[in-house]
Amino acid sequence: MMCNIVECEQTPEALVLDMPLEVSFEKVNDEITLPQFKPAGK
Repeated sequence: MMCNIVECEQTPEALVLDMPLEVSFEKVNDEITLPQFKPAGK
């Protein structure tokens, strides 16, 4: 699944493989809600 990682600097140093993430959802409109991931605990 491709999606965005939010609440994290978009650099190779900040985005590490196997980092713990948690899902959050962005409501686009009444019919569409998109999953996004953020670092766990933020």
